[in-house]
Amino acid sequence: MQLWMTTVAAARGAARTAAEIEAAGWDGMLVVDSQNLSGDPYVALALAATATTRLGLGTGVTNSVTRTCTTPRRRAASPGSRAAPRCQSRSRPAARR
Repeated sequence: MQLWMTTVAAARGAARTAAEIEAAGWDGMLVVDSQNLSGDPYVALALAATATTRLGLGTGVTNSVTRTCTTPRRRAASPGSRAAPRCQSRSRPAARR
């Protein structure tokens, strides 16, 4: 079993928070992708990747209506990204009515 911590996407403290989470022994860090209430989750994840070596990284929830499914993968796999090997991306189909 893995244990992940959920936090807000705040670029200002992302690296420090990720380092603290990794040092505390957590397996991963998820950031909120609200698009209105916090910063860009992919910026926060990129900064977290620069401060950690083994911590899994991902978005806690991503709105499939406002983001295409390729957005997270493209950002994580951009040239020079240290997060790409540790980036988690999961999606679920929308409920049928």
